Amino acid sequence: MREPVASELLLDTTHFTEDAIQILKFHGSYQQDNRDNRIKGQEKDYQFMLRTRSPGGFIPPELYLTLDRLSDEYGNHTIRATTRQGFQLHGVLKKNLKATIAAIVTSMGSTLGACGDLNRNVMAPAAPYKNRPEYTYAWEYADRVADLLTPQTGAYYEIWLDGEKAISAEEDPTVAAARQRNGTGTIFHDREEPIYGVHYMPRKFKICVTVPGDNSVDLFSQDLCLVVLTNSEGELEGFNVFAGGGLGRTHNKEETFPRLADPIGYVEKADVYDLVKAIVATQRDYGDRDRSSPCPHEISARRLGGRTVPG
Repeated sequence: MREPVASELLLDTTHFTEDAIQILKFHGSYQQDNRDNRIKGQEKDYQFMLRTRSPGGFIPPELYLTLDRLSDEYGNHTIRATTRQGFQLHGVLKKNLKATIAAIVTSMGSTLGACGDLNRNVMAPAAPYKNRPEYTYAWEYADRVADLLTPQTGAYYEIWLDGEKAISAEEDPTVAAARQRNGTGTIFHDREEPIYGVHYMPRKFKICVTVPGDNSVDLFSQDLCLVVLTNSEGELEGFNVFAGGGLGRTHNKEETFPRLADPIGYVEKADVYDLVKAIVATQRDYGDRDRSSPCPHEISARRLGGRTVPG
């Protein structure tokens, strides 16, 4: 995730090369062209979109105020809410990227992993039921699963904050232990990225955590969904698991199609991180990396025990 982004960021240019663009996605940004300002015969009007990583849709007040300020100072005066519970800034120039990302991170936010072929923002219900323990568990595990699958490389902080990890919430010890626990071939112990390895994922991977009866996160459209199950005392016992869903249809390619997730089964809370790693590793190792091939969800459905589909 370092090069050529780190080197090209230092150049007095308006845009990144194609190789750098592919890496920049993992930092939470897409390079775009403002077609409304394009003048024939002149260079494209390059600008950048930045997307926040906000597990469970949690946006601290300080972060929202910072995004509001940045949208005027460096962006196009808009903040866009995403369907995965984050925010997007548009219109940021290359020369202002570092200052914008640094401000987001120092305001309790992040853009790390918000784009690119890896786990995206982990969703949870937005309903403010503070007196219902199952919702608390959903938010808690959305955050923990996001931590488990966050890229471990230090490149993000090296590039955007000169190596200083400005704000870091303490990671749950069970998450840190699960990231290093192998046993099923899911972990690379000799790599900077123990879960993703060298090449990250074949495509973006989407996860949600919810509670029975609340489908505000659209669990059937996710690569992986965990449904919180509690006992009569409101204590967490485990999760029902759905996998293989997605909306990945490509226009004019009839062999691609949206697909509902399949119910996989039940997992106890002690085993949930190993299950998450196993499903991510299945897509990582067996997902089709050929961009011209059929819908990746078709592949993941086959690998995860879903029904066989055409193609």
